[in-house]
Amino acid sequence: MRKANTNLAIFFIALISLISVSSCTQNEDYKLIEDMIRYIEDDKIGDEDFKNVHIFDEYVQKSISINFANVNTVQEADGIIRSMNQFLADHPEYFLHDDYYIEVNMDADEYSYSRNFTCCNSMEYYKTGDEGYRDTVVPIDKNLCHLIVNGIVLDTPSRKISSFKGLFSDITSLRLTDSVSIDDLSVFGTFPNLQSVSMDMTAVGVSDDTLTQLREMYPEIIFN
Repeated sequence: MRKANTNLAIFFIALISLISVSSCTQNEDYKLIEDMIRYIEDDKIGDEDFKNVHIFDEYVQKSISINFANVNTVQEADGIIRSMNQFLADHPEYFLHDDYYIEVNMDADEYSYSRNFTCCNSMEYYKTGDEGYRDTVVPIDKNLCHLIVNGIVLDTPSRKISSFKGLFSDITSLRLTDSVSIDDLSVFGTFPNLQSVSMDMTAVGVSDDTLTQLREMYPEIIFN
């Protein structure tokens, strides 16, 4: 009985130690995120604002969801993505490089979940915090390079693909919803690292003929 009690005491001590270590690690993670948020806020160009952050480290795939509000233009979204990627590049020891799936959501305003943009470091959308992904690991890239433009309440100029010209230099994959008008096909040639584009076929200016033309203009990019 004494041996059993001793083993039980050892178990609880180990459990408490594990919880303490996990708690300390998460606190350190949040502190590092605060450093990154300050870096982004100092570099912002409009009234975009940090909203909240969630860290999920109890899943097989460690993941982080960072949310910004009042992101209504492509310039503001580009600024957030560019600043975050620069911060990661400048801090190679940063914990986010350690197999974390990163999801940055950019909402239309402070009080809703109307997403104008989502940017991830994985081609596979992980659904941060979803119970169904508890046992899932997804391949990730070293920076944010997969952009989803939801564009639910984008301002009128930002609804046009022409407003994307010269922006999003790190993006390798781009997904556009039907809110984006494809008004200038030459814009796709201004993304230096773009490898694939997915477009809703009901989008303004997108037809089978347009897709054929895009594939002929940019054979190095996959359009679907």
